[in-house]
Amino acid sequence: MASIRRIVFAIRDPTAARQPGLAKAIQVARAFGASLELFHALTDAVFIEFGRLDDGSLDRLRERVEDEARIPLVRLCEVARKHGVTASHAVEWDYPAHEAIVRRALATSADLIIAECHRGGRTRPWLIHLTDWELLRLSPVPVLLIKNGKAYHRPLVLAAVDPAHAHAKPSQLDTRLLAAAGELSKGLRGTLHAMHANYPSIVGLEPPINHS
Repeated sequence: MASIRRIVFAIRDPTAARQPGLAKAIQVARAFGASLELFHALTDAVFIEFGRLDDGSLDRLRERVEDEARIPLVRLCEVARKHGVTASHAVEWDYPAHEAIVRRALATSADLIIAECHRGGRTRPWLIHLTDWELLRLSPVPVLLIKNGKAYHRPLVLAAVDPAHAHAKPSQLDTRLLAAAGELSKGLRGTLHAMHANYPSIVGLEPPINHS
């Protein structure tokens, strides 16, 4: 992965009293000297009486909703600037949210997408939300999902590699993963570990157990 210079931080609700992921987004941006864009996708449908469409009502309504979303984003940008990070904001009508985020990242040539994990709507606590999964699945831009607002302190970065290149994975994928993980761990002054999970394909053969 090339050096991180532009980061898009996706904000679900700009009006929320707490933005736990913002501190980590700022921390990552500072670590790489990257610019940070606070992006919010307006995904709600707008309903208005057809008889009022000729008087500019729809345009005024759209502008009012966009302005309401921009006001808190401006304040959050000021928070980022106080920490020495170049910050901007953007609001766009787009749907669904994960595709909107990807489109914005590509339009701005972002090197990294940061987003908070969604809460609720999961059958198991260890599963990820459908929107988060779709973002990870579809984005050609690296994605960092944030689970909590606790600052990074010499984090352990785990790179999951597959030397066997199973399921026709690209031959250079491991190299790219290790390069990206190495850059992230270096920027955050953490430690890099590489691992490969191998389950024997021979029927009846159990995987080795480490008793240490």
